[in-house]
Amino acid sequence: MSEFKLERFKYNWIGTWTPSYSYNRDDVVNVGGRTYVCLVTHTSSPDFNTDLDATVPGSDPPIPAPRWTLMVDGRRFIGAWSTGVQYQESDIVTYQGSIHVCINGHLSTTFHANATDWDYISKNIEHKQDWGQATNYGVGAVVTYNGIVYKCITAHASQTFLEDDIANWEILYSGGYFAGNWTTATLYRLNDYVKFGGSIFKVNKTHVSEEFFNQNFFDVELPGNNDVQDFSLATDYATGDIVRYGGDLYYVTRPIRGILPTDTGFDSVVYFIRMLYSYNFRGTWDIEQDYAPGDLVRRGGELYKALVTIKRSDDSSDSVLTDYQDNTKWELVVSGDRWANNWRSTSVGYSKGDLVYYYGQLYECNLPHTSSTTNYPGNENLYSDGAPNAFWNTLVQAGDTGGLQLQGDLLTFNKLEDGSSLGPINVPIGQNDQVLSIQNSEDLYYRDMYTTEVTVIYVATDGTDDLETYRGIDIRYPFRTIKFACQYIEDNVVGPSKVAIATGRYTETCPIVVPAYCVVMGDELRAVTIIANSAKAEYANDYTFVIGYLTRFNNIMSDLLLNNDIVPTTGNTEAQVKTGTASEGSVASIIENIISDVTEYITYNIASGSTTPSIVGTNDLTTEISRIRASEILKLNTKFLQNEAVAFMKQADVDYVFDEERVKLDVQQFLRGIRYDLRYPGNYKSVQSGRHYVNNVNGSQLEDMFYLRDITGLRNCTVEGLSGALSPTGVSLILQRPTGGSFCSLDPGWGPADTSTWIKNRSPYVQGVTTIGTGCTGQKIDGALHNGGNKSIVSNDFTQVISDGIGAHILNDGRAELVSVFTYYSHIGYLAESGGTIRATNGNNSYGNFGSVALGINASETPKQANVDNRNNEAQVAFAFAGEITDKILAYEYRHCGEQYTTANSTAVGSGNFVATTFDDIRDDALFEARLIEADDSSNIGGARYTNVGNNAQAGNTTQITLASNDSASAADYLGQRIVLVSGVGTGQYGYIQSYDNSTKVAQIYSEKTGQPGWDHIIPGTPIESGLVSNTQYRIEPRVTVSSPGFQVNSRTMPNTEISPQNWSDVAWGGTREEFPNIILNAGSGTTIDITPEQAVVRIVKTGATYSIALISSGVGYSVGDTTTISGEALGGTSPTNDAIVRVTEVSDDSTNSIISLSITGLGYEGRWVAITESTYSAWSNDGSNWNFIAVPYSAAYKTVAHGNNVFVAISNTVTDVVVYNRTGKQWVTTNLPSSAPLKDIHFADGKFVIVCEDDNRVFYSTNGSTWSQTSIPPSTADDGSSASKQWLAVGFGYGKWVALSGSDRAIATSEDAITWTVTEDKLPAGDTSRDWTGVTFGNGRFVAVTRDSGESVYCLSDPATGTWISSTGLPTLDDSTQMNWNRVRYANGVFFAVCDTGNRIIAGDATTGETTLAATSDDGVLWTTRNLTFSLRWSTAAYGKSNNVTSQWMLLARGGNDAAVVATGKTAILRPQIASGVIQYLKIWDPGSGYTSDPSIVLIDNKSTTDAQIQPRVGNGVLAQPTFDNRGIGYRTSTTVVTITGDGYADIIPSNSTDLTVTGLNRYPGPGAQITITGILDTETADPDDLKIHTLVKITNLGDDGTGNGTLRAQFRISPKIENKANLAHGTVVSIREKFSQCRITGHDLLDIGTGNFIQTNYPELYVEGNVFDTYPESETFEADGGRVFYTSTDQDGNFRAGELFSVEQGTGIVTISADFFDLDGLSELALGGVRLGGSGTVVREFSTDPLFLEDSNNIVPTQKAVTTFLATRLSEGGSEIETNQLTAGLVRLGGPGNVIEHTAGFEIQFPKTTNIAGPEAGITGNPLYMRLFLKDD
Repeated sequence: MSEFKLERFKYNWIGTWTPSYSYNRDDVVNVGGRTYVCLVTHTSSPDFNTDLDATVPGSDPPIPAPRWTLMVDGRRFIGAWSTGVQYQESDIVTYQGSIHVCINGHLSTTFHANATDWDYISKNIEHKQDWGQATNYGVGAVVTYNGIVYKCITAHASQTFLEDDIANWEILYSGGYFAGNWTTATLYRLNDYVKFGGSIFKVNKTHVSEEFFNQNFFDVELPGNNDVQDFSLATDYATGDIVRYGGDLYYVTRPIRGILPTDTGFDSVVYFIRMLYSYNFRGTWDIEQDYAPGDLVRRGGELYKALVTIKRSDDSSDSVLTDYQDNTKWELVVSGDRWANNWRSTSVGYSKGDLVYYYGQLYECNLPHTSSTTNYPGNENLYSDGAPNAFWNTLVQAGDTGGLQLQGDLLTFNKLEDGSSLGPINVPIGQNDQVLSIQNSEDLYYRDMYTTEVTVIYVATDGTDDLETYRGIDIRYPFRTIKFACQYIEDNVVGPSKVAIATGRYTETCPIVVPAYCVVMGDELRAVTIIANSAKAEYANDYTFVIGYLTRFNNIMSDLLLNNDIVPTTGNTEAQVKTGTASEGSVASIIENIISDVTEYITYNIASGSTTPSIVGTNDLTTEISRIRASEILKLNTKFLQNEAVAFMKQADVDYVFDEERVKLDVQQFLRGIRYDLRYPGNYKSVQSGRHYVNNVNGSQLEDMFYLRDITGLRNCTVEGLSGALSPTGVSLILQRPTGGSFCSLDPGWGPADTSTWIKNRSPYVQGVTTIGTGCTGQKIDGALHNGGNKSIVSNDFTQVISDGIGAHILNDGRAELVSVFTYYSHIGYLAESGGTIRATNGNNSYGNFGSVALGINASETPKQANVDNRNNEAQVAFAFAGEITDKILAYEYRHCGEQYTTANSTAVGSGNFVATTFDDIRDDALFEARLIEADDSSNIGGARYTNVGNNAQAGNTTQITLASNDSASAADYLGQRIVLVSGVGTGQYGYIQSYDNSTKVAQIYSEKTGQPGWDHIIPGTPIESGLVSNTQYRIEPRVTVSSPGFQVNSRTMPNTEISPQNWSDVAWGGTREEFPNIILNAGSGTTIDITPEQAVVRIVKTGATYSIALISSGVGYSVGDTTTISGEALGGTSPTNDAIVRVTEVSDDSTNSIISLSITGLGYEGRWVAITESTYSAWSNDGSNWNFIAVPYSAAYKTVAHGNNVFVAISNTVTDVVVYNRTGKQWVTTNLPSSAPLKDIHFADGKFVIVCEDDNRVFYSTNGSTWSQTSIPPSTADDGSSASKQWLAVGFGYGKWVALSGSDRAIATSEDAITWTVTEDKLPAGDTSRDWTGVTFGNGRFVAVTRDSGESVYCLSDPATGTWISSTGLPTLDDSTQMNWNRVRYANGVFFAVCDTGNRIIAGDATTGETTLAATSDDGVLWTTRNLTFSLRWSTAAYGKSNNVTSQWMLLARGGNDAAVVATGKTAILRPQIASGVIQYLKIWDPGSGYTSDPSIVLIDNKSTTDAQIQPRVGNGVLAQPTFDNRGIGYRTSTTVVTITGDGYADIIPSNSTDLTVTGLNRYPGPGAQITITGILDTETADPDDLKIHTLVKITNLGDDGTGNGTLRAQFRISPKIENKANLAHGTVVSIREKFSQCRITGHDLLDIGTGNFIQTNYPELYVEGNVFDTYPESETFEADGGRVFYTSTDQDGNFRAGELFSVEQGTGIVTISADFFDLDGLSELALGGVRLGGSGTVVREFSTDPLFLEDSNNIVPTQKAVTTFLATRLSEGGSEIETNQLTAGLVRLGGPGNVIEHTAGFEIQFPKTTNIAGPEAGITGNPLYMRLFLKDD
């Protein structure tokens, strides 16, 4: 230790040192930047360094005897270095960009010579322009030399060339210098650029050029040329020229002429350098041409490249022709063939690969040759020895002779008219202006191009239904019936067609099939009437005759098909036609079966037969030629059979009179059907012919009239004649349907699979049509009739006058587009049923029973499934509790605390700044929401008449408050109610009112925690204000009590060891990292080619609870989507809880289908318990019950174990450098610290393990537990001045800082990074200077520390270095006096937990051996609760953890045995109600509590409420508690601050009386209007109690991928009706979505007198005769049930407007009715609500505002209550400006009034707590001078 004597402190400042000056001892001088003290009186030498380094004269070796000693170190800046200057040590100079400090005093010469006398302070650069010879350069000098920028790295004097000193330089920038064209005898320096020939070269070595260009000194920098030119021997070339010779490019190195580039000159000099190998295509090889290397030529079909120079040859023999075979001359580049057209014999040169056509065959040339008449292809006599044809190979052999004969013939297959052959046949050329047409994929024929015979078919009342020439296609020869015309078109016309109907009335046998591409068009709507036939008298007695002649046809059919002679019935003079090719007899039986079906159908419908045939059909033409031939024979013999039927009938009954032509038409119908069913196997058309006959007999009134196919139309006509009745009777009217058919409908064909009837392109179009009927349907679109297509009809100007019928009936996924479609007298105007869709505009439903009706859904639809997603939300903060004055955020008032968070952040937006939070307190089994639910009696949600009183206090203290003077409540109103101080002094304090005196307004306050007088605080432990003032705002509200989570103890047993009992010292719980290699996946489902499938092998790593995966073997034969479930037991956990699902996400695009990438999902076991003893024994457990012993490899008395980053670390309390760590929980590994030290405590936080030492300042830290670094806490100074180490006994982390507690004094050490520490003395509370801290822990926003032997507890609510450490009530004792031996304190899950033993002390007079049942817990570290652990042990430690992601518990271990315990406990939640108008809106959560293993009970205490709110507690894990406020901010207000939470958890928010619903799992987004049913939400209005309520999708918001990894989507639905609170809709609930629901979407629609009934009942127009009274039923205007929906805007007969069922306007009164779950007023300019008009003209309200500052200054904005409250609060409490009033009373202070005074309303003094400036001529300050002086004091 240095000693100083005061008498020595007599220094004499001289100034700057100078030579030859007499200096005395203690003189002080300045030399350079340093200060020296003279040690010896002397006269200075010329050089200060001589005196500084002086020695004892004559000493050997020299003994230092300096005359000066350094007093103060320093430096002096001299400026730029120069020569001849005496520099002293520490002088600073600049030299060529760098800053140097003198390290040896000297007289300067040159800088490089004095370089060792200088050191660098800063190396910089200085540009010295161009380099020069004989120049001094210092380090940092920058020069330019030959285009290169150099920096000097060693000081030196330059020589002749920079290259001579190249070691002293480094290149900063490599540039260059262009020296022009190369010349001889020129100095070229490194990096010079020269042009030589056509190229730019770069010098690679400094040299002087010689006579010739030496390429060794140059590199080509930029190849160039003097223009590329083709080589010629007659051309002079200069150096640098580029020539093309053959396919190659050559560079000319010397001037040259007359030498080929491939040759060497006579002087053996290389004049050409080949630069580029390429190709030069020369076309077809020519024997007369020379070729150079690289030339490409085509020789026949092949491409060759010349390899050498090949000169013109005079030899024209075939040896030259075959020189391509010489591979030294030619290289085959591409082999191939060349088409050479027909072979010619006139000396044509053919090359190898030429292809020729010769006499129907294709030949390929083998050898080059010239053609002649003797070497033609196929000449087998070319060689007499019979050798193969040398010149030609046959490539394609000719086939049989084709069917084409004449020019213009076309070739067809399998399309013969007579069916005689299936081979090729020609179709002869047609005539001019004809086009070839195909009919029924069978018949080919020509038709005129420019005439319309086949596109317009005429029908008139005077027409005839026959097939005579030009019938129907000529307007002069029309058909008689529309049906016959349509059949003609179907059988004969391809393409668009029209049935043109002349004016008249037409009676038709129904149904009429309108063929595709055909429109049936009348002359005019009123001029053409089409009538369904009634029963025809002439058919009344036909039945037996028809059956008879059809039987006759069967009898003769076999002979007819075989062209055998048939004996005709007498009277049949028509000859049998036998010109067709005979069929087979077997076909007769087919026809017999067809006729049998026809007769069965006729018999069933006419003669009450018992069965009717099933319809069978196909659209595929038969491949049986016998059926085709049979069809043709029937066609040829149509007249024969017609006459046979007539003759048969005459013979059967000679007296029967009938129309022979009518019979012939019937026979024609039958034969048409049979012929079709032969070609297209089935019975469809034949049965339809029977239907035609039946409807002639019975009439068509109950039939369908028009069947419309693809791109068809029905226009300009009136249709009538269908007649039926409503059925069944005796059921609800809405369920009755007409029995009559439909005027227009889809064609059912032979069944739903009949694609010929599908609407594939454009919907049928009905326009200008009126239907008139009874008990029938105007149009019916049944989607069940077709398996595909559009299933739709479009109608325009379509009027339905159908009494007791249906105007438009759309069902089973059918669709109708209705424009100006009107219905009159209809039972139902529009009916959408079973998933039918109607879209209509500008129409009406008039009279009848119902207007527009939608019933049910399409039952065949498979509903889309989704799941309710209540978790697409973050935790929600209702308010930031800050008051309106104190402006610090004290706490978050959660509306929902969220779940499953591990990390979270918050942002607060409002009037304040600087708030900073850390979410380090996340709870398990905590109350995340207290949800209001609907009571069983359906009373108001949230109750009624709850207390909600707020005002300013008059006064108060630590146990009471004086309420406002104008408070009129009685004691009974307030007793037991909670009071919260919400602003001003005391903000955050709360309690319950234990008593209240209405006369004095004084309320006694008791703590809710202790039940004792006093306040609680929202931040427990915050000092309570001793005096409340008038700015204290309070709110009296219901007190919310929540049940405690309890305290349950269960015993556990630790594993036995060889040494028993064991001293279990500590335990920890946490995640681990484990690898599971060589896991074999299931075999894949992919295909392989010639490879055996192999199962893939993977490695799975569990880190914490997260799985990751890597491929070991990719396997063979996998597909994307292949999955394997790995049992959780194989991964160290349990199954199925910890199962992992592996999914293949990508496979290779080759024959192996090997796995490229995988995904893995699942939850690993979350953590593991690890316990240590004070020996080498340790144990681990997954559940805290079943333990496994493990050994510790290093023997020590282990005391503490910490966990973090998925690793455990244990330390002993000994002097050692060894610690052990454990990554799996099952195996310990030793590692070493940087040094040996007395280890004391370890803690993990902020990504680090930190160890502190007892009696030692060293600190060790590590991020992984295996590699450690060392730092230290600064030592303190002992009282005797020595450096001392403190006893650092405990370490913890919070508020972003590490803190260590000293046991030797009241000091703490803090660090932000655990590396740099700061010691703060006397920080801990006053008391014993020596405290044996058992530990310090952090939680609930505070540090809490406990001493081992004194039971003392202290806490700190803020930054440990700047905050205040406060003593708490202390820990409990057994006898209220003797302190326990507290061994461990820890915080977790809302609880501070401390365990102890007795320390063998005498307690209550009794000796102890350490065992005890006592423990202590605390919510806040302030108040400690005594806990009974049930059985006595020497409790050593407590730690919190979970068992496999489920059970949360505290594990307690003890010394001296294997007994242990688990404790289930937690913290009691704290709630506060949010009330409006006496109704609880929601419950705010101050603290979510923890440890609730069952739902807690929540009780509201309120003396005035009339209806109790019902509350559903919701408990979960990962729940956010209050964050740690690292900075509580400044300037915040409760009323204006908005807090947003973000993190990795979610808030499960159950919809409550909400129209919004979020779903996941959608494969695609449904459209608006879809029907939504939700599992569990029942429809109470239907008869079936299991029916689910149907909601309508009103709006959808796309939210993108739902994050499940399944490629499914998330969306937010807006639905109607709303989801009621009582539904309690759980997350994941299945939602079913149907889009095929029955729907009418109608706009611009009139609904007129619905309910007046059918035509007779309505009695129009007498209905409206004056005096008549009639009933209408507005409720029947639209009707929907069973999921059907009617969306409409309409007007009724009075002009009233309606938009669906939710909005209507009465025209006469102007009354607007709104009835909806939601109503959007956006864009509404005026709205009248009773006597208040919003919008419109004049001075009106434009909008509502929540602006608390009233910034708009507008007459058209109404502030909300909250805005007014906030405005007044901020103005009155903060001195806002521009508020004017005659008198204002604030609390108990009155301002203004008649006397214009400031006075106390009760006559007391007014206190001014701060300096008040009262100025102005009328201030009027009067009173006692002494008081005046005190009043005017500054402080």
